[in-house]
Amino acid sequence: MQYNSIRLYPFDTDEDDPEELALNETIRNITSFAVVGSEGNVLNDGKLVCGRKNKWPWGVINAEDETHCEFVHLRNFLTRTHLQDLTETTAQMHYEAFRSKQLLALKDASARPAQGSA
Repeated sequence: MQYNSIRLYPFDTDEDDPEELALNETIRNITSFAVVGSEGNVLNDGKLVCGRKNKWPWGVINAEDETHCEFVHLRNFLTRTHLQDLTETTAQMHYEAFRSKQLLALKDASARPAQGSA
């Protein structure tokens, strides 16, 4: 990723809070996330768990088990510890880029003469 200049979130900051720095370093260390999703529950050792039961001989993939996948880490990262940053980034960068493209397209469309009018 460094070779291709891909920056990973959370980015390096001037943050002095040791707890925040430690959390961000932990997140960087588990990137990229191995995530298993499921919309249903399956029976595993007599308990219902959110996961998948497949044809693999070892049984069930439990989406909530940190030893099976990093879904719990990703969910906590996106919705608990960095939600405000995600919201601001979405509004400031992604939405503004989209809005600018739409406005330019509208401007270009209105600058062209109407075709087919005589």
